[in-house]
Amino acid sequence: DIWQAVLKIDQISVADNFFDVGGHSLLAVQIVSRVKERYQIEFSMRRLLEIATIEGMASYVENALWIRDAETQEEDTGDDFEELEI
Repeated sequence: DIWQAVLKIDQISVADNFFDVGGHSLLAVQIVSRVKERYQIEFSMRRLLEIATIEGMASYVENALWIRDAETQEEDTGDDFEELEI
């Protein structure tokens, strides 16, 4: 829905290229900003240009969220144990 809102298009395929459906650099900046805000992940203009489809972006976001959550879990489990003398 980020692409639909920014590009003002009702119907868009996950395989459509960003630039083929009317995207340009100013709209790309908006997409990057919205992705970063919504998902709280690193996402760059370069990454958008490399993947250029909703399908590619969804895959990237899913992987980035998985990595972020895995790192958070590692941090959380690090302090849960206390050394005991037996």
